[in-house]
Amino acid sequence: MDNGIEATARTLLWIALTVPLALLWVAVFVDLFRRKDLRFTRKAMWGAIVVFTIHIGVLVYFILRPIPPPHGKRARDTQDRASAIVESMEQLHTQHAAGDISDDAYLGAKRELLGLGEPRS
Repeated sequence: MDNGIEATARTLLWIALTVPLALLWVAVFVDLFRRKDLRFTRKAMWGAIVVFTIHIGVLVYFILRPIPPPHGKRARDTQDRASAIVESMEQLHTQHAAGDISDDAYLGAKRELLGLGEPRS
């Protein structure tokens, strides 16, 4: 009776280890061939690394893979917008420190720049 339980436990352990690793392997290939930043030769090289080194190749691929930009946004657009907001905030602070604008106008302009809308009453 114990032999049947041990065999079942071994089988379940084998499935519990194999299925996630196989899914990771498939995920690497799906991700690899969907990437637009790599040429065919680099994709083929990564594919060969993953195939021949199996689990180590999967781990190395995910560690060395660059973080993709947010969907629908280019990194440059986001950086340009952030830079413009920072510059505007610096100008606003300079004007406020010089006394050119009042405290209320300063806070309202800051809220508008940051997209926070109107101040709450």
